[in-house]
Amino acid sequence: MLTQKEMTAHIRKRIKVAGIKAKVSMKGNTISINVPTYESEFSIDEQKQIKHIAICNKLTSINSFPIDIDRHTNPHSFHFYHN
Repeated sequence: MLTQKEMTAHIRKRIKVAGIKAKVSMKGNTISINVPTYESEFSIDEQKQIKHIAICNKLTSINSFPIDIDRHTNPHSFHFYHN
């Protein structure tokens, strides 16, 4: 099992490979993915890709709910929980 730091680095790499520009950071057991600039948003396709990457890496939403790829959420940031 990956440590929090290793998981954050892995998520950062997967997002970069997907061609998505984002800031990925960690705080405690939370991995945050944010848009790179204040005025930008993640497109619908980018949101789906980010959620798919999170699901593939067995992350959960911050409220411990399953991640729903088709449910559109905040286009500026995502917060996932890593056990």
